[in-house]
Amino acid sequence: MEQQYSAIKKALNTLEEAMRHFSLWPALRPSSSAMQSTLPFAVDTMSFECWLAYIFIPKMRAVINAGQPIPNMQIAPAAEVYLTVSSDEIISLLRDIDNIVNAPTKASYIGPRY
Repeated sequence: MEQQYSAIKKALNTLEEAMRHFSLWPALRPSSSAMQSTLPFAVDTMSFECWLAYIFIPKMRAVINAGQPIPNMQIAPAAEVYLTVSSDEIISLLRDIDNIVNAPTKASYIGPRY
C-alpha cells in the first residue's frame, strides 16, 4: 500500500505542476455552493480544471494521508470530454493515475512527459 500511496502522491504533484505549467490551474477557488455539487465532476457548477484542482487532488491527498483504501477510478476519459482546453499532457497524467489505482499490482509512477 505504501508503494501505491507514494506513486499516487508523485503523480498528483506532477499533475498539479503540469496544470500550473500549462496555465490550467484555476486562479479562483469555486464558491462554497459550487463545491456542494452532487453531479459527477461537479459539471453543473465548475470547470473540470476546477474540479481537479479543488476537489479531486485534495480528496485524493486526504485519502492517502488518512491511510484509506484508494478506489478504482477512470478520470482520463472524463478529462477527454470535460477539459475546457485540450491537453494531451494532462490527459496522459490522468491516465497514469488511473493505471496506478486500477492495476492489480498497483503500478509504479512513471513521471512527467512535458
